[in-house]
Amino acid sequence: DAWYRAVPQIEIATAPAQDGAWEEEMHELHRLGVADAWIELDPAQVQSICRSPVFRGGALQPVAATVQPARLAFGLRRALLERGVKIFEGTDVTAVDQQTGGVTVRTRGGRVRARSAVLAVNSATLHWRPFAGELSVASSHIVLTEPVPEVLEEIGWTGGEALCDCRQLLHYLRTTPDGRIAFGWGGGRLAFGARHGRLLDVDPQVVQITEAALRRFFPQLGGARVSDAWGGPIDVSPGRLAIFRSLGALHAGWGFSGHGVGPSHLGGRILAALALGAGEEFAGLPLLEPPRRRFPPEPLRWAGGSLARRALMRRDRLADGGRRVDPLTRAVAGLPKALGINLPR
Repeated sequence: DAWYRAVPQIEIATAPAQDGAWEEEMHELHRLGVADAWIELDPAQVQSICRSPVFRGGALQPVAATVQPARLAFGLRRALLERGVKIFEGTDVTAVDQQTGGVTVRTRGGRVRARSAVLAVNSATLHWRPFAGELSVASSHIVLTEPVPEVLEEIGWTGGEALCDCRQLLHYLRTTPDGRIAFGWGGGRLAFGARHGRLLDVDPQVVQITEAALRRFFPQLGGARVSDAWGGPIDVSPGRLAIFRSLGALHAGWGFSGHGVGPSHLGGRILAALALGAGEEFAGLPLLEPPRRRFPPEPLRWAGGSLARRALMRRDRLADGGRRVDPLTRAVAGLPKALGINLPR
């Protein structure tokens, strides 16, 4: 149902400035005794998997997989309905109240009471004041080609491997069972507070930039069309790891940082255990009730984050062209890291 495919993931340098970007992680894997979790590839090995004029060396993670997230979600929905779970969609929640013995969720048409409740709303967590300081939201966009099986044969990308580059605002790409290339870029706009404007979902300028990058990676596409393009908000925690917190009988998880398909399995187990009062199993996990690290309040979060992201884009652009990054760009791009926070990428 979900197009599950066990295939490697490969991080690839696409400019000299990205060479060896994986070395720190590989050193840590060696220290932990799991050196075989990543395999370093030279440029010839990368090109044997997928030929691109911009691909250099890389690092391969052999234990990985791809799925189609929407198909996964619809499959899970069907499985829940078959088990008798009631799903209410398109129902606006107007309030969530806590009282002795449980939680009341209010809607325009009624209310539901339970001993506990789980809040799993991704980027919309910004609407919940107790948690809002611990995430930032930006958009990521994907362009999808028409079926191009002959191009995939030409470039040798027939194994379905999941690829990404090593930019700060990275490109990520995969193929589909019907021979398309899905190509994404995390360079969309930041949200201001809890307001998600339409450009977080589809920004024509970001789509244009993303398609240009796709064609730079694969000039072999020639006149092949981009048949679809879309975007959406992603929620990022200051440490770029998911966070799980409890507020009385209300349990929440957010901050998957664009990598939610895999960790959401663990996240579901954590939230289910918390809701059932059995969270002790995960008590030592760093994702559960970590020390609070906050983004600056608005409007500083949006203004400062947008400025830093523009500097990151400029740094990536200069590096792609093999040009020197000027000191001002380098300094502004490095501000989030200096402050101990991560921006959406």
